[in-house]
Amino acid sequence: MKGIEKAPFKYSALGNLSKVGDLVYFLDPMLTLIRSDIYPILIFDWSESDIDYERWIVYEVSATNLNNYLDRHFTHLELIHHIKDKTIYVVDYPRSDAGTVNCFKTETKFIPKEYLPKLHVEHDDDECPDIEEIRAYINNLVKEEKEKRIQLWQRKFPALSEAGKLEIAIHAGDIINKQSRLLQLEI
Repeated sequence: MKGIEKAPFKYSALGNLSKVGDLVYFLDPMLTLIRSDIYPILIFDWSESDIDYERWIVYEVSATNLNNYLDRHFTHLELIHHIKDKTIYVVDYPRSDAGTVNCFKTETKFIPKEYLPKLHVEHDDDECPDIEEIRAYINNLVKEEKEKRIQLWQRKFPALSEAGKLEIAIHAGDIINKQSRLLQLEI
């Protein structure tokens, strides 16, 4: 297994995990969407294996960013660049029942380049056997995110809300955020 600068992390701190579906399935799951009672979206991204362990990098993304990946607005690599808090969990699952799950916490900058997808790898519905379940789950989360943003903007800018300009302001803010993210990717 590749060496990574990391700190031990309790696997149980990820919460009670349940599978939503596989985003990429090729002979085995390669990219899986998991939810927990702590994190609404965790991506389990297969990295490598050896005789004893299967290694996955695990990261949290927003519903909007995952939706952008599913709609091919983001590549797999861009999705990784939009990880919340730039925190990645490295999870080594034992190949046998006798082994122990090892979990570590690190940052995106310490992930070996071999673990990262190629630059232009995009989502493909044909490799995603659970696409309907995943889209339904994500659409629900996107709706919740949008409602929270609207409530936040209403509290911060009540005059915009009263003037009926709130949706326009939110859309303009989204465009500015998207442009700044694109600039960050070019650097």
